[in-house]
Amino acid sequence: MNTGDLVFFRKRGIIPGLIRFGSWLGATIRREAVPDWIPHHVEIAMIDAGVVYLYGADAVAGFVRRPHYFRLEGLKEGKHFRTVPVAVHGFREEIRDAIKRLEGTPYEEWINVLRVWRRGNTDRSADRVFCSEAVVRVLQEAGVDWVAPLDPDNITPMRLYELSQRHV
Repeated sequence: MNTGDLVFFRKRGIIPGLIRFGSWLGATIRREAVPDWIPHHVEIAMIDAGVVYLYGADAVAGFVRRPHYFRLEGLKEGKHFRTVPVAVHGFREEIRDAIKRLEGTPYEEWINVLRVWRRGNTDRSADRVFCSEAVVRVLQEAGVDWVAPLDPDNITPMRLYELSQRHV
């Protein structure tokens, strides 16, 4: 795993299931393609002092890091998570800097979870972030071109997963 790689999660549970259903419903209403594997969460990798950390927006702690071995413990690749090594060569230092600037940002207001599938996050700022919003903001700030046209306040893990598959 390298700095900038994305890890998408798909686990069972009420909240993950609602996020996946909302993503599917929104894409279906907008007549967008729906991938066969719909994630509910995404995190971005960063290597620091030889350790791989996964940064993600946690509903309690905000945008924080956890060692990848701890975060992926007990999970099966392909079933519970998928790693996407996106094309970010030449941007790794910029990604590290962008991650550090966003670290500690609080999680988005829960009411906006319900709005994203339909019309996007109405708060439109980097003061509070969802997981996919944080990843897009990091990659945009780092200058990664394929995320430049994306609206970070209106991106689901499913849509980011689908787009990232094209930029491996």
